[in-house]
Amino acid sequence: MLLVAGCTGPSGPPAGEPPDAAPESSARAPGTTATPGLPGLLTGIMPEAHGHLGPSIDGNGNLYTVVEDFPDDGDNEPKAMRSTDGGATWSEIDREGRPSAGDLEADWLVQVGTRIWFGYQKSNGSVFVSAFGTSDDRIDPDTWSVAEKVHETEIEPEDQWVSLAARGDGDLWVLYATDPTSRQPYRIGVRPFSAATGDAGDEFLLDPDRTVSQAVAVAGAGGVTHVFYKDHAERQVFYRSLAADGTLGPSVRVDTDGAHRVRAPLTNPVVHRVDGAEVVTVAWADESGVLQAASVEDGRVTGAPRQVSDVPIVIDPADTTNRGAVAHLAADGSTVHAVYADEAAQDVWYDVLTDEAGWGTDAEVADGLETQWLPGLLVLPDRGGAPVLGYLYDTGPHGDDSGIIRYDEHLPGR
Repeated sequence: MLLVAGCTGPSGPPAGEPPDAAPESSARAPGTTATPGLPGLLTGIMPEAHGHLGPSIDGNGNLYTVVEDFPDDGDNEPKAMRSTDGGATWSEIDREGRPSAGDLEADWLVQVGTRIWFGYQKSNGSVFVSAFGTSDDRIDPDTWSVAEKVHETEIEPEDQWVSLAARGDGDLWVLYATDPTSRQPYRIGVRPFSAATGDAGDEFLLDPDRTVSQAVAVAGAGGVTHVFYKDHAERQVFYRSLAADGTLGPSVRVDTDGAHRVRAPLTNPVVHRVDGAEVVTVAWADESGVLQAASVEDGRVTGAPRQVSDVPIVIDPADTTNRGAVAHLAADGSTVHAVYADEAAQDVWYDVLTDEAGWGTDAEVADGLETQWLPGLLVLPDRGGAPVLGYLYDTGPHGDDSGIIRYDEHLPGR
């Protein structure tokens, strides 16, 4: 049944949240930002696991993402945040309509037309799917409209992860940690979710023969969903396709030398074009912490993994509850963009994959940030013949229920 989220508190300024602060000092190369007032501040907490938070953009140019509220302003519930000025300032939409189930441990955001879907897993293993309309939605503009529990378990997992993918018919696949024999490791639970009714279908396992510590998904052409996941026991990365009718492709190993021991070494996967063909690329931290990437076309790995970062990246930061690799991908036509935080200084770095040249030379985007989350990267509308990237990051102070979330831009090559 489709549920409308109930009121969770009075309207007005959120209580217990820190006041807006001036942007922290960071050294950015001249011309690396185009919007006045950046970096922008988002009032809230970063969900603990390193998921995918967009950001998304609507037909009116507004930016959107979801963060977690502060404990004394509710129950660590999802906050839908919007910026109408290119990311310089952010405010919550439909505070009274927040989904009432709080405790955002793992998260994933997917935009389908004028609706933004948000999936999350709580510390007790329960999985929820919510949605709100963007400002150009004809029915629910800037309003939460869906809040559904799609999975619950009697065993609380030690770590949580969730991923969403649009199936091509308007409905979704929901992937999440399930079936722990103790608290970990897990298997990949999958359920279809109806956007029209809010009903979730029966669970099935993506790869019953493997114990998995992370799975990430992205929608491709023809209703095919592409899933990458880490075999927990073997520390290997695998790929499997999932058709709209639930048909599974073969399980294919993607890495050659293993993945990092951290539970969640994978980035979000992205779809791009190479010589007119659809290709899916994902990155992960290898055993030494260096970011590697590989691509899949028609269910086949296109070649050996290629190194993305010149140095080890931030993984499982000691000051946070983020047991993942601090890196993110975005795609634009045939180009794949990557951002990551380097282990030594926790600065933000950028690299790009093109058809002709492969991964390029890493470029520093900003330093002095102590970056320990990079959960979002977006290719913005073209400005002056070159791409503009918008990205989310958290600069601390770090720990459970704390942090400073910001949004900034990078203009590659300028």
